[in-house]
Amino acid sequence: MAEAYPEALEAARKLMRPGELASSVHRVVAETFARHGFSLGHLSGHSIGTTMIEHPAIGANCDVPLEENMIFSLHPQVVDQDATVCLYTQDTYRVGKAEGECLADVPWRFFTGQETKENVAP
Repeated sequence: MAEAYPEALEAARKLMRPGELASSVHRVVAETFARHGFSLGHLSGHSIGTTMIEHPAIGANCDVPLEENMIFSLHPQVVDQDATVCLYTQDTYRVGKAEGECLADVPWRFFTGQETKENVAP
């Protein structure tokens, strides 16, 4: 999952350009996870504006064309085959002229639940 998640978001970022459908961005996320043997728990994200969750969604049935400078929260929930393990995180993206731009510059660090204070210290 830790490898599939950044790969899926990078594929989504590359599609975030004017005229691309929100559903196409969602589809590339779902297809990336499927190649790794995982599925999506729900939609891949949504627009952010004056409120936190706005239309359009980055989802399967949202055929809204993206426009330059739209802002989206991408937070797909990837789930394993048994639906017992999932990974769910978020980054904020801007639709660019040729591809999207991640607005955060914070490195991801995934945890398995086995960490202790001693083995996660920088």
